[in-house]
Amino acid sequence: MLKRCRAYLKRRARGLIPVAIQGKVGASDLVQEALVDATRRIEEMPAGRSDELRAWLYRIMVLNLAEQKRRFLGTARADVRREVRLEATPPRPGLATLRDRLGGGGESPSDRAMGREDEGRLADAIAALPEVERRVVVLRYWERLEYAEIGRRLGGRSADAARMLHARACKRLFREMGGEAP
Repeated sequence: MLKRCRAYLKRRARGLIPVAIQGKVGASDLVQEALVDATRRIEEMPAGRSDELRAWLYRIMVLNLAEQKRRFLGTARADVRREVRLEATPPRPGLATLRDRLGGGGESPSDRAMGREDEGRLADAIAALPEVERRVVVLRYWERLEYAEIGRRLGGRSADAARMLHARACKRLFREMGGEAP
């Protein structure tokens, strides 16, 4: 008898589940849970008409759904409305997505640690450059300026002179970082 009520309960369950928890609670799950609870409480099952049985099962299902709502919406900690999708767009440009921050970005923690060490060594190497070469590196890579503008900012030098200063600074940095200069 319980199995014959499954289709009815499933139709009713689809309209009952709030959108906020549909990713956590499915209609089939809700029906299955109601039928399991009903078999545990078989002595309470109404005898006789099928509409009474369906109403009894429906009440069990509604009570189970209320429990699921309390579980997923009732406390701030478990509130599914606070969940963030892994693919969610970062709130500001330049920030990583949640998937990237949780390690889905392909880089291991040790890779990130080595990268930070390399960044620290590079910052030290840039700081050790002569002033004019340090300014060329900053203007080229941080401000992303063209050589003509770099030359102008360095006291009216030509674009070729700025390019040569840049090449000299890069050679020093490559040597300092343990690589070979191009």
